Amino acid sequence: MRIADLKQLLLPAAVAVLLPAAAWAQTAEGPRQRTLGDLARLCSVPASQDRAAEAMAFCHGYLLGIGDFHAAAFPASSRPGPLFCPPSPQPTLTQVTGSLVAWVEAHPQYAGERAIDGVTRWAQATYPCPTQPSTARGTRPAR
Repeated sequence: MRIADLKQLLLPAAVAVLLPAAAWAQTAEGPRQRTLGDLARLCSVPASQDRAAEAMAFCHGYLLGIGDFHAAAFPASSRPGPLFCPPSPQPTLTQVTGSLVAWVEAHPQYAGERAIDGVTRWAQATYPCPTQPSTARGTRPAR
């Protein structure tokens, strides 16, 4: 496939995905920080609503971005370790999105938090990491 063909194919898709992102990040007053509640509303747009596909694409992209950043910044081998630990096999994006929306509805006190903070809070509550046994200072682990 030629680059020109690829551009013709990808440009409409990129515009369709980026328009909701631009709308989410901008208001008449200019850019503003969005909340967990804003994200949950975007992630729960009914399929019958105009631009539902774009809203879901943005929602999924946002959640994937947080997951990818978390995996890179907090690998399991690092100290203090990851902030949350999704199960294996990992849930689908549809399952993650539904879980997030349900959690926000059940915990409205967090809806006003920055979206990144609220998603991290949800992920920690939903996918807690197993506790690691610690060895006391001055003692040796059993052999």
